Amino acid sequence: MLLKSYYKILLLASLCCTSLWLNAQEGVYVSSSRPSSYLGLSIAGGEANRIATKTSPVNNRAGWVADISCYYEFHHRSWLWGIGLGLAFDNVNDTVATFTDSFSRNDIDGEMVDYQYVYTSYRERQRMMNITIPIYVGVNINHIYAILGARIDIPMETRYDVDATMYTQGVYPWSITPVASKGINDFSSLGFYREQPYTYSNEYEGYMHITPFAEVGYEFLTTSKINMRAGAYVAYAIPVIKSEKVALADYSAVNTNPHTQTLENLKEKISWNPLALSDKYTSLPYKLEVGVKLSVQFNVTVRGGKCMCEE
Repeated sequence: MLLKSYYKILLLASLCCTSLWLNAQEGVYVSSSRPSSYLGLSIAGGEANRIATKTSPVNNRAGWVADISCYYEFHHRSWLWGIGLGLAFDNVNDTVATFTDSFSRNDIDGEMVDYQYVYTSYRERQRMMNITIPIYVGVNINHIYAILGARIDIPMETRYDVDATMYTQGVYPWSITPVASKGINDFSSLGFYREQPYTYSNEYEGYMHITPFAEVGYEFLTTSKINMRAGAYVAYAIPVIKSEKVALADYSAVNTNPHTQTLENLKEKISWNPLALSDKYTSLPYKLEVGVKLSVQFNVTVRGGKCMCEE
């Protein structure tokens, strides 16, 4: 659904840019032909979704993104150029289908067993705060504007929360089926525990993105001092680093002697790495945003020693 919206908005932005550019060449213009300077403030919000570039067991769920930014814009004839500084808040969700981690150890009797951690559900919610620096160019014809640009997204804070459901079991060389605590069978003394919920939260150092974007919309309440815009945008965040992949779960605190671990120990000592940096993704995921934006601009052009905003 989000990809379809992305392609529709991208196509609309391309058509608008082409049409407005052709009109600009013909000299059609709605505002003053004199160069003008504007300071603006914008708020934006919409849907955000990670996108795996290769096959991955991760299911990407829709999240949200919100942004507030200030910017400087220079207008001349039908053209505009701008640069800004903003603060963005992202919240994305991922889930992983059933998976199993395992390693071989001696059980309480010294017999070799394959300890297995079986996940029946796994969900991660990631919250990010980024500094954004957009740079763009656009055209404005008859109050319709179109913008193409790119922004730098610099992470300031990244936090993730994990909700998992898991049980442990053992596979012995002589066993036909795994030894697990199910029904009336209780093998917790061997370190095999029934299905339980697990939660985990942590922070990590995020990574920078370069984010191309397109925006189309309408300009209204236009005066010599102020104008407002309402538009729709699409953005595609591309990670600019490569990371070493790590295992999703860290069992280092429990895997030496798993049969000695109580259920409380498991819940306390098992930790999980961020999904984006784990081996569940073959490469860092991209992020797609589709949303709406509202902006207000103030004319700060200085002519003859007087700011237009004072007229």
